[in-house]
Amino acid sequence: MTLSCQYIFLCSYHIFYNSFIVYHNFKKKSIFQHTCAKLNTIDMYINEIVILSLFFFNIFRYFKVIKQRLPNKFVMSVIVIILLFPPLYFVFGQVFELKLRYTKNMICIYGIASNLPLYKFFETENLIVLAILPLISFALNYYIFWKLKNIRNRHLVSKESFNESKHLFISITIQSIFPFICQVPTVIALLYYSFYQTMPLGLNILVQFLHYAGQGICIFLSLITINHFREMMKRDMLCKWTRN
Repeated sequence: MTLSCQYIFLCSYHIFYNSFIVYHNFKKKSIFQHTCAKLNTIDMYINEIVILSLFFFNIFRYFKVIKQRLPNKFVMSVIVIILLFPPLYFVFGQVFELKLRYTKNMICIYGIASNLPLYKFFETENLIVLAILPLISFALNYYIFWKLKNIRNRHLVSKESFNESKHLFISITIQSIFPFICQVPTVIALLYYSFYQTMPLGLNILVQFLHYAGQGICIFLSLITINHFREMMKRDMLCKWTRN
């Protein structure tokens, strides 16, 4: 549910950003260059919230379900810092205009970047990590389900508990596969932009379509695999009319 809410938040921000651009273009009003560039930067990288949250959730669930204990706080803190530092580093440099430099941007005409030390390295490393993490999340989630299935076969887990884990596995799997299918094209496009500082219009349109259409599908599929939401949607969408 938390991940689905994150998807909704990200889509809402994307709608806000594009509405901001469309409104100013329709009214023929000028847009402050730095404001447009900063909003564009946030729109490009804010999706990392979902990928990282899903990865952290799977680690927590592995220890809670399989190991029957909470993960080591120090180790988790180190993992969080390692994964969050690169995106925060270069987004911070752009938003606060540290050692600013300008790049081409077809939406804002000019984008902004930073000449901070290791800026390029962290930007590229972060995009590669984003392409790998969904696969790790999927593998870890499958391993949890496989272990629970073996425990269930030994009659150590109730049928209700196993079915709940099964639905959760399917829901999380959908949210793991989504980034792999829909986020990877985005990562490739961002890598292309990182190296060439420009992006073909056709590539940008295709990536945007795959990314946000996939988010909508993912929200729906992940919710219907959870019995509570499935029954609620059945009541709302398939209302039974009775005759007096």
